Amino acid sequence: MVMAGNTKIEASLGFTRKWNAREAGREVAKSAINGLNQPPSFFLLFTSIHYKDLGGFDELLNGVWDVLPIGTPLIGGTSAGFINNYGCFGRGATALAVAYPNMDVGIGIGRRTKISPKSASSKCANMIKKELKKTKYDQKFLIDMISGGKVPNLPVRGLLNYVKSPILGNIAVRLFPIFQYMGFLFGREEELLDCLSSKMREYYIIGGTSIDEGNFLVNYQFFKDKVYTDAIVALGVAIDTPIFMTRTSGLGKHEKKFRVTKTRCKRRVMARIENKKAKDFYFKEILGLSEDQINKLGSNLYYKFAYFFPFSLDKKGGYSTGLAGFFGNNVAIAHSINDYISVNFVNGKDLFDSIFTTFNDKADNTRFPFMLIFSSSHQLLIRNKIFRTKEILDKKLGDTPYLVIQPMIENTYVPNENPYVGVYGFNTLSVLKEDSI
Repeated sequence: MVMAGNTKIEASLGFTRKWNAREAGREVAKSAINGLNQPPSFFLLFTSIHYKDLGGFDELLNGVWDVLPIGTPLIGGTSAGFINNYGCFGRGATALAVAYPNMDVGIGIGRRTKISPKSASSKCANMIKKELKKTKYDQKFLIDMISGGKVPNLPVRGLLNYVKSPILGNIAVRLFPIFQYMGFLFGREEELLDCLSSKMREYYIIGGTSIDEGNFLVNYQFFKDKVYTDAIVALGVAIDTPIFMTRTSGLGKHEKKFRVTKTRCKRRVMARIENKKAKDFYFKEILGLSEDQINKLGSNLYYKFAYFFPFSLDKKGGYSTGLAGFFGNNVAIAHSINDYISVNFVNGKDLFDSIFTTFNDKADNTRFPFMLIFSSSHQLLIRNKIFRTKEILDKKLGDTPYLVIQPMIENTYVPNENPYVGVYGFNTLSVLKEDSI
């Protein structure tokens, strides 16, 4: 607990590894609110995908509301994993409960994000603005969870994320609008964040996209006592204490830019790079792989190998993104493309440098009542780095309740700056103690 004005900000973590969804919901809520001396002002809930087959997310939420005070603002969603004071986990549920009298909280939701991102963001933002219209507090932040991209799983054909045949690949790309209408393919995160940040200009924004365990088949968002699959949910807070937020990247930089000379599907698919077939150019001329090396990767490894070489896009805010799939000679990525791309690389040093930049030795890291962190699920591919991340956080934050959520893609916005959507970031949010102001 920490002092702010004449009252206390309290924050507490909930955690469960129970298998049964209803029991897990009760335990994660009980363990969170038992750490508070007053009713929670808001409740953030994040879970692994496993409860889909262990009773279902409706039952998990029923368990939460067996314990949580009626009317508590609640949002959340599925995550590939999470790190907290208890450990590093790829299965289970966790929660962050915060209580403080001098804050106002509003929550919002927008549906059908994959076909109407602007409409969904506007509805979500308007709900929050309406609830906080009469707030007297001028420090504001917003936490969001967005339905991430989903790979179509077709009868007989299976997962549609790698199509080797150029002819079938071109046919698949032509069908993208139909799949998008059905709630598959791109999460359209940059469009959602662009609209959300334009509506909530005075808010610090942090969040990410829901995901399963990394198969990109299904994801869920939580809003009050309901479960959704194609939505943006957000929680807005107006408070009387200063807000702390950082945005760092764990990507190594490749300075050379490559011109995208032909795109498809509203600039989300590269057909040609430097006037050459996009897939061949990417593997042979950017990554320097021979035809034999490419063939040895096989379709599954071929796809996952590319996680280590995400793209940076030549657009405001410097978005970064991973690959969405290979379709014949076409390369699909998660965000719309401008004229140029760069290819980055991933290593542990850059990841840890981004953490040390946030929690440097000169900073007083005891000034936070809690720390909420979004750092994308791609880091699960370098698993030993996850445990090293926890070691650093334990050392830097001590007993401060902290929670690292691992979404598919992270997003942030700082007032008067460009919004940012990317991968391999390390983004943090908290408020400051009174004695650190």
